[in-house]
Amino acid sequence: AVAPMAIRIVSDASAGLPRAFCQEEGILLAPLGIHLQDELLEETYLEDMIDPTRLAGAKTSQAQLRVFAAMFERIVLDGDEAVCFCLSSSLSGTFAAAKLAAEMVGGSAIRVVDTKTGVGGHRILVENAVRRRNAGASLEGILEAAAYEIAHCAALFTTGDLQALRRSGRLGGAQALLGGMMRVHPVLCLNEQGAIQVLDRVRGEQRALDALVERLPNAPGRVAVCYTKEEERAAALLEQVRLRRPACRPALMRAGAVIACHLGLSAFGLLHVQSPEDGM
Repeated sequence: AVAPMAIRIVSDASAGLPRAFCQEEGILLAPLGIHLQDELLEETYLEDMIDPTRLAGAKTSQAQLRVFAAMFERIVLDGDEAVCFCLSSSLSGTFAAAKLAAEMVGGSAIRVVDTKTGVGGHRILVENAVRRRNAGASLEGILEAAAYEIAHCAALFTTGDLQALRRSGRLGGAQALLGGMMRVHPVLCLNEQGAIQVLDRVRGEQRALDALVERLPNAPGRVAVCYTKEEERAAALLEQVRLRRPACRPALMRAGAVIACHLGLSAFGLLHVQSPEDGM
């Protein structure tokens, strides 16, 4: 008898997945690059994440085509299938690189998903895909559930570091300068295309965090409370979500150095993902 095809889960490193979880579940990760002066560092597992205070002047690079191609080739040679989850294509070229690598390897065994989200939302999609695979779901079943979750994902965030947003091309220089002087915190979201959109601007960090909770859906689902550096502040935000959005299941998740390069060290996010099971 022919052994059934295994379903492998692949992701880029921006999801912030723990090493033990990846090794236990056979998850393959494509590293992201961080260029610090003359040094090139790679970010792979959550535990490997570079100290965010070292990031002044750092530049980032997407997961490489050759890395995806090598992983996909191995999977196909083993006679397996795979679902690859990538950071929003509106924020990074990683999805395009993975898609091209899948086409180069050929066949329909490798399916690449544009999560249209990032950080905790991305991580929840991967964790849910692993859970479904382990429960015996087919490749199509995993893809169908992921499509539902992407369509029912709300990503809200804020940062006090407007210069980081300016450097990443998300905010004009004059806006960043003026906002920094006035302690303005933008309330941001990822729209349906997974691109950053400004929803509001408020004075002070606490008002910005209150605005995130206010806009968070009060519907059943998992919520990632994300942060780049300030864990205690994020833990207080998680308690606020618990109190004001009782239908949600929140958990603290740290963003990696690549995300911190673009959002700064005082960034916080709430990412709500509703699964098909939650909607029943």
